[in-house]
Amino acid sequence: MFKYPNVSIWIVLAAFAACAPKPYTSSTTIVNPDTTSEQLVDLGEVIIEEDMLLVETEGTHVNKDYRASATKLFDLQHTRLELSFDWEKQHVQGKARITLSPHFFPQNRLELDAKNFDIHRVALLVGKEKMPLSFEYDGLKLNIALDKKYNRRESLTVSIDYTAKPAERISKYSEAINSNQGLFFVDPLDEDPTKPSQIWTQGETENNSAWFPTIDAPNQRCTQEMFITVDEKFKTLSNGQLVFSKSNKDGTRTDYWKMEKAHAPYLFMLAVGDFAVVEDERSDVPMGYWVDHEYKAYAKDIFGHTPEMMNYFQDLLQYPYPWPKYDQIIVQDYITGAMENTTASVYMGELQMNSRELIDVKWDYIIAHELFHQWFGNLVTCESWSNLTLNEAFANYSEYLWMDYKYGKDEAEYHRMSEYHDYMGEASEKKVDLIRYYYENRDDMFDSHSYAKGGLILHMLRRHIGDDAFFTGLNYYLKKHEFDAVEVHHLRLAFEKVTGQDLNWFFNQWFLEAGHPQLEVQNYYDDSSKQVVVNIYQKHDTDSFPVYQFPVDIKLWNGNSSITKSFYVDELQEQLTIPMNKKPNLVLFDPDKTLLIELDEEKDQQEWYFQLTHAKNIWQKYLGFQRLIEANDSSYFRKTIDYSLGHSFWQLKEEALDRLYFAMDNSDDSLFIQPYLSKVENLAQNDDNNRVRASALDIMSQVAFKDYESLFETNLSDSSYFVVGASLFALMNNPDYIEKDSLAGVFRGEQNINIMATVAAHYIFDNDTSQYDWFKQKLQGQGSETRYYMAHYFGQYLLLFDDLTRRQGVQFLADLAQKEQKSFVRLALYQAIEFNQDLEGVEDILARLKEKESDEHLKRFFDN
Repeated sequence: MFKYPNVSIWIVLAAFAACAPKPYTSSTTIVNPDTTSEQLVDLGEVIIEEDMLLVETEGTHVNKDYRASATKLFDLQHTRLELSFDWEKQHVQGKARITLSPHFFPQNRLELDAKNFDIHRVALLVGKEKMPLSFEYDGLKLNIALDKKYNRRESLTVSIDYTAKPAERISKYSEAINSNQGLFFVDPLDEDPTKPSQIWTQGETENNSAWFPTIDAPNQRCTQEMFITVDEKFKTLSNGQLVFSKSNKDGTRTDYWKMEKAHAPYLFMLAVGDFAVVEDERSDVPMGYWVDHEYKAYAKDIFGHTPEMMNYFQDLLQYPYPWPKYDQIIVQDYITGAMENTTASVYMGELQMNSRELIDVKWDYIIAHELFHQWFGNLVTCESWSNLTLNEAFANYSEYLWMDYKYGKDEAEYHRMSEYHDYMGEASEKKVDLIRYYYENRDDMFDSHSYAKGGLILHMLRRHIGDDAFFTGLNYYLKKHEFDAVEVHHLRLAFEKVTGQDLNWFFNQWFLEAGHPQLEVQNYYDDSSKQVVVNIYQKHDTDSFPVYQFPVDIKLWNGNSSITKSFYVDELQEQLTIPMNKKPNLVLFDPDKTLLIELDEEKDQQEWYFQLTHAKNIWQKYLGFQRLIEANDSSYFRKTIDYSLGHSFWQLKEEALDRLYFAMDNSDDSLFIQPYLSKVENLAQNDDNNRVRASALDIMSQVAFKDYESLFETNLSDSSYFVVGASLFALMNNPDYIEKDSLAGVFRGEQNINIMATVAAHYIFDNDTSQYDWFKQKLQGQGSETRYYMAHYFGQYLLLFDDLTRRQGVQFLADLAQKEQKSFVRLALYQAIEFNQDLEGVEDILARLKEKESDEHLKRFFDN
């Protein structure tokens, strides 16, 4: 599963209208709405502190129960389902046949997971006959009395007729998943003109038993058949292959899907809707891309790298794609980022973009993540949620692998740096074991430990044993455990088998212990002994966390020449020495940023600048850049900005432009920008990265508007929304520009948030009360990022109206909040209501929303 960020990730939610001047700083992955440019509208400080949202803290386990793998009394063998749907009631009418056998010990009772069902009939299939069986049912577990005691060499098939009512389940908060109802109806009565009617499922962790009876545990596997009856106008998708479709006399159609290879129950899926399906013939494996009809022409733009990804991963793993086909489907109102159901990955609606939007936004990382799961998670599955990282660490690391292959080392390393910061941000609040046998809720496992930390640890292991051993080890692991469930020691033993090394030390400290090393590293040159001395101190609390052992490289430069020395650290304090004829320009600890550590080191400005200009790793360059800017030394500031503006990597250029914008905005010197202006102008006009061009245009809009007015107007027709958004803001934000109303009229129909934000801010500034319906329409857009930002604009816009209109607007926001699936969008809606809390009755509305809110993090927002 790809973990869509929940509300706890959105820490700083201040001045949302900053999206207008510089929305493109957040639009690539929609994971950080914070922006830095000057604001068009001050929406007030609506800050959510991190400690308001995070519950678990370092060293604390809320639940002390050991979370063991599910005991296997029976082994599932096959599941056959006949399904139809009552759209009005949001019920599933089902007939299930479940074939299974005792795992080892004889059994005369069978317990199945079946959540919130009406059970109509339970029977044992004996030939063509059905023998009724007595049962007990408590709303969660179906306990069936069998006709006799069965041994492990005997199979039995039970038949269950039932009605599932997933929409009536009580939703519980999850870090990655916003509901546990398993199967979802979208606009079931076809009342919402902004979205199509659909059904889709989300089984992980143990929610598929909300729509069919099973043993809902990750250490179970079975083959499946699914007969899905729907209206003729709909298409269906499920695991495996479509065998046939049969039209029925009542205007419905039954599709028969068959999955002949066993997989875990949580990976079962179905989707129903009026989808456009685009087949990709470039792959030997049948591939289909399922999208809304208006995006059919762009399906290959969205998913088109999939055949190349599949070929790359197959070659890398030396293991062919293990399933008969691969479909990818985008659905409405999806409750998480994506899900790797076997042969059929499901994605959130945000992936649905036209070709122009896709110029600026690439979804490769999430597509790679779900594809890699088809090996790690589906072919080989974690046996318990305690071992979740065996699924998610590999999927997380696949993002790095693909970026390195497709876009180069700098892009991959920058992505890995982002993962590092994700983990460290979470580790500042909690430090828990990667393999976690103690947790409150299994959904709590879907955090930055299981994902980001797991991926970072795999990278360390790869660097330690080498590429050949690492990928040979993965091949052995997959072949040894294909179509089976695993725990962490299976992975360790696979690498030990290949390398001949005992790797307990590595797995013990990284997989089975919490935390990470916190190091202080000091170095100096001893002229008398002609050697560099490096002192390493492990500064973390060794009562709570281990004394770590790890290999590390140290790279030293004399001018443009460098040497690299390798060491092994295993003591609380260590002193390393390296012979050198003269003092080096730079001593760089862990030059490739392999280690998952917090590093405290002191360097002077000259050393940091040398690191910026000479280190090969972009992460190390970026660190040098940050330290030089933070030092606020004017001479090094200029050198740093000059170097970075001329670097080949787009992110370093964009960071330099952002820092330059901020420094210019806070400088009293009107000529401050002049030394950089020619480079900035060149980037604005010629850089091949649209984010860089947009950031450069931001600066130019603040320097000499009249000199660049024609450039801004020309860029309004650019293919990139980033560039258009920056140019539109430059024109609309200038008090001397007289065509603002005309421009707003031209761009008011755009659906891209980079454009909408500036138009919205203009209407608010202009006190234009004729745009009420425009704001409401934009607020109901399909993209969660659009809804997120427009909620705050609408909350501010309401302040222009009389009390009656404002109350109507607040009620409109409250109605949207009750239907909104994304927790961070609900938060924005709540805050927009809060802008109008001076109105009588608003506090009562917020109180009612709090009472209905299921997300514990959001409830804490109300309390604060």
